[in-house]
Amino acid sequence: LIEWPWSSARAEEDSGFGRSLVPEWLEALLLDETVFDEAKRLQLLQWCTALCAVPLGGLGANPIKIRLNVGVVDSSLPEAHTCAHELHLPNYPSPDVLRERLLLALAHRDDGFQAK
Repeated sequence: LIEWPWSSARAEEDSGFGRSLVPEWLEALLLDETVFDEAKRLQLLQWCTALCAVPLGGLGANPIKIRLNVGVVDSSLPEAHTCAHELHLPNYPSPDVLRERLLLALAHRDDGFQAK
């Protein structure tokens, strides 16, 4: 099992999520092994960091941060920023929409920039 090395958006004042439940939905989704098995988690790690595995000591001071993607509609796909180790998520209206959009983004993670 790959332990997900994100930093909590709740702990980040500048994450932009405020009272949104998206961070909690993401955590629940990633812990659901029927949806996010080890291979799917590795794909997400690679997409967010460009790393092919978690380093021996973990990501340490450089965890994956989740941020609110401001100015996009909730049908937009998530965006990953590998240099900053960030995952930008729209303020999705439900856990089901988050799951569907994140899985679609992962399926097209190698398609290039701005997959829609």
